[in-house]
Amino acid sequence: MFFFDIFFIIDNYNNFYRWLNVNYIINNDTYALYNNKVLEKYNEFDVDSLLIEVIDNSCLYYGSSYKGRVRATNYMIGQCYKCPIIISENKNIVFFPVLSNLGDIYWFSYNNINNYYKNGEKMVIIFNNNIRKEFNISIILFNKQYFKSARLNNVLNAHKWAFFVFKYSILCYNIFVYRSTTL
Repeated sequence: MFFFDIFFIIDNYNNFYRWLNVNYIINNDTYALYNNKVLEKYNEFDVDSLLIEVIDNSCLYYGSSYKGRVRATNYMIGQCYKCPIIISENKNIVFFPVLSNLGDIYWFSYNNINNYYKNGEKMVIIFNNNIRKEFNISIILFNKQYFKSARLNNVLNAHKWAFFVFKYSILCYNIFVYRSTTL
């Protein structure tokens, strides 16, 4: 019986993955998406999908949609124009878009950026594993988007903390009630 349950779960997972029709899902090791490329912790490669499809399908994979994430961001920080997106609450994955000087949209992982600075007309981003990557984007636009993402990340963490405190207080109350009734 147990074997068939596992098989059923794996089969449904594979069908769900096929239904998404994706060739990449964003994870904690994803640093940036740009020009149909993915920059990860240890490698960089091309994807066949549009970047917005990768974002939307990753949101779907983690339990929502791109439109739902935009709506949630608008509710949480009151910002909807070029808003950062929570890809996954549990894994704390937040991405934000930046328009390049050439008109392309780049998506960056807020939690994987260690530092950044201007280098002439371009900008250098230092990611968590000390990879330095140069991008043709404005540091002013990047700063605005980065700080929007910081606000969203702070609100997300505050919500998680409030839920934890609420859950912990209920647990303490239940222990107190249980102990007082057993005495």
